[in-house]
Parts: sequence; C-alpha cells; structure tokens
Amino acid sequence: MSKFTLKNAVQKHIDSIELTDVQFRKLVDIQGDPHGIKSETTRSDRYPRTYAKIFGIAATLVLAISIGLFYSNQQITIDEEIAFEVSNNHLKLKPLEIHSHQLNDLSRYFTLLDFKLVDTKILNDPNWELLGGRYCSVQGNTAAQLRLKNKQTGVIETLYQAPYYASQFNNAPILENNQSPINVYAKGMSVKIWVEKGVLFALTNNDLQN
Repeated sequence: MSKFTLKNAVQKHIDSIELTDVQFRKLVDIQGDPHGIKSETTRSDRYPRTYAKIFGIAATLVLAISIGLFYSNQQITIDEEIAFEVSNNHLKLKPLEIHSHQLNDLSRYFTLLDFKLVDTKILNDPNWELLGGRYCSVQGNTAAQLRLKNKQTGVIETLYQAPYYASQFNNAPILENNQSPINVYAKGMSVKIWVEKGVLFALTNNDLQN
C-alpha cells in the first residue's frame, strides 16, 4: 500500500475536479449570460486552459487546510511510537543471538552499541531470569533487546536498552530526577518506559507488579 501524504491527496483532488472542455464552456456561458444562453465566443478565445487548473487549485486550498488540521490532531506521541514498536517486536519473539544469564556476557557481545548496557533493577530481581539478547532498533537507533523469564509464571518479557537523546525522547521520565516510569498501552499490552543512567529503557509489562 502506498504511503498517504498531504501532497498526494491535494494533487489527486486537483486532478479530479479539473473541468472538461464541455463542462468549462457551459460554466463560462452561464456566467456570461444569466439566462444560460450560449455565448458565441469560444473558450479558447476568451480563457486559457490553465484557468481550469486555477479553479481547481483554489478549490483545494480549503481541502488542504482541512487535511492538515486533521493530521495534526492525529499525531501520536513519541512514547506511543516506542510502545508500538516494542510491543510489535515482542510479539514476534525472534530467536536470540546470544544465550546467557549474565549481563556481562551480553555486554561483551553487544559491541556495536554506542552505550554500555545498564544493570537495572529487574535484572537483579530473583523472580526473573535473564535468557539472552539480540540486536534491534528503537526509533531508528541501534539497541539491545534482552529477554527475561518469570521463574514462577513462565511469562516472557523483553527489555530494551537504547541510546537516549533528549531532543528525540524529551518526554521520557528520568529516574535520577525522581520521575517514575510511564506505562503506555499498545497492541494489547503495557510497555513501561523510562531513562536510567543516560540510557532509554522500554519493558513489555504483561506480568510485572512494579
């Protein structure tokens, strides 16, 4: 499916409302004679063909403004984009590239990251077991996807660590500033998002209680 754009919509509308020669002649004749009597002067004598385009362009100004206002009101937040991306990847559960219960092993594997993996709280929770990880991306940034398993319920969750850029993720809560992680729903699950030690975290949250 081709991507919808405002430019495409406007151009399509312009093309759709361009008058045919017959339609244009009738319109001009009616405007020139209130009784609808045809004028002997032809369209080519009095009006260039581009006037039809001008009429179309003028008519689409309102359409363009309406579409622009509609899409400006439909824009999703960066948190929602992250949650959708993370939940979508979680549901696929692609094979791990490295299997290990130790974060140090994963740190040695993820050499292409431009940040160091952070030993966050859940990785030290005795109820959760680190299974391994694989490369992924979060909003176009190379990231690490770590997989966790709840020892009691068997539920699998994914923990994402990605580079944090304030200009890109300006609404993400920062733990060091006493801000609590936020939960965003996407694709039937909750995703917990926060920043810790300069790294962006996203954690699928199907079975977590904190």
